Amino acid sequence: MWGVQVMNFMNYPNCILFDLDGVILDTESIYMNLMLNFNKRYNLKISEEYYISNYLGKTRQQINQILLENYLDEEIIKKYWIELLNYRD
Repeated sequence: MWGVQVMNFMNYPNCILFDLDGVILDTESIYMNLMLNFNKRYNLKISEEYYISNYLGKTRQQINQILLENYLDEEIIKKYWIELLNYRD
């Protein structure tokens, strides 16, 4: 037939699994511990309670605003994220 492709359903997976952060694996606690340890490099005394209250579920932009208002200037924040991502990896 012209312009019609026969689909072979044998090549499709039986299911597709989507893992939204924290649904299947609790990666938030791993990331929190990583950030708390990393923050010591910048002498940021951020407790677990403070992290949970102020960082948990926030975007990078929201965390940047918290860092800017309370701890670091913009240039250091840029360096902070580069080093954090390298530290994480």
